[in-house]
Amino acid sequence: MQRILTIDSGNSNIKWGLFEDGLLVKSNCVPCESADLLGTEFAQLPDPDSIIVAHVARRSIRTKLIKLLSIWRIKIHWLRAEALQCGVRNGYMRPSQLGSDRWAALIAAWQLHHQSCLVINAGTAMTIDALSDSGEHLGGIILPSAYLMANCLSRGTQLPHIESGEFVIFPVDTSGAIYSGTIQALVGAIDRMYNSLASRVNHANSRCIVSGGGAHAIIPHIQYPYQFIEFLVLNGLALIAGEIQDNRT
Repeated sequence: MQRILTIDSGNSNIKWGLFEDGLLVKSNCVPCESADLLGTEFAQLPDPDSIIVAHVARRSIRTKLIKLLSIWRIKIHWLRAEALQCGVRNGYMRPSQLGSDRWAALIAAWQLHHQSCLVINAGTAMTIDALSDSGEHLGGIILPSAYLMANCLSRGTQLPHIESGEFVIFPVDTSGAIYSGTIQALVGAIDRMYNSLASRVNHANSRCIVSGGGAHAIIPHIQYPYQFIEFLVLNGLALIAGEIQDNRT
């Protein structure tokens, strides 16, 4: 049995998952400020054969993870995007500049259907990446989440700060106007990227693969076929770790 511990160290949260022979058997998510809780969780896990991390959080979290993972005498694989991996070709001019979480998500999305798709990760920031029918990463965009947009408005204007709201097409109050505006911006970006992908691949049959804690706010407004995958990045990490292991044997 091959056990792989996968960790998605994001801007706000740290997700982890333990895979046994390719199946996710245990997982959890903790806020970055509560990273110490991982010590108790990791201590209860069976020894992994490999550990792989997609890290985009601040340096202090990386340092903390190194300490927490030191209970195992295993070299940590800190993922960096490659030019080609698991059948996906990186579209960045400098492949390593692509965020490791985005790279893992692209690989997981490709393995689902092996066809063109938009890969949407709605977290602290929202990323939208495009894959072609041949597994080529065509590129992608990064934009603020609904929370960051609303927070920016409250800091730069006299508008109130809102945590959430109700989406309506024509809002008639300020909180509704802010919340609906942020959702329109996010979904509008998805629409434009989907139409651009359809033009590039010459068909409109692409899926949207959606993940992230903010997905629930945008999914009701996506007009295209979509699939929500809760642990998309972790799935991609497990696939990458599996390929690395196979290449070593």
